[in-house]
Amino acid sequence: MKYWLSAMAVVVALGGCSKHDPLHDSMEDMGGSFKAMRDAQSDEALQSQWASFKEALAVAEAQKVAPEDQAKFDEGMQKLQETVAQIDAALAAGDMAAAKQQFKALGETRKEYHDALGVD
Repeated sequence: MKYWLSAMAVVVALGGCSKHDPLHDSMEDMGGSFKAMRDAQSDEALQSQWASFKEALAVAEAQKVAPEDQAKFDEGMQKLQETVAQIDAALAAGDMAAAKQQFKALGETRKEYHDALGVD
């Protein structure tokens, strides 16, 4: 029992020392929202996840990466913002078919720049 308590204390201490990375956290949030949008059963659920996605994107966009990757990162963020604007326009017009088509483009952009930057 004493060993178990010591082991738990070490785990808790190490967990408390871990530093959160805003870029990683925002990318995880974007991924979760993206999956939830894909699986959304209602327009309201999709809209809610879309708002969460955009909040996480704003955090990610403000981050800095390694200097040698910054130009490619900024290029990807710009491309995402262009797609976001198209999705916003489609949603404002009530054109869910166009919005869903742009969601596919969003996924393709994510894959393209994750591959280019060596992100898993």
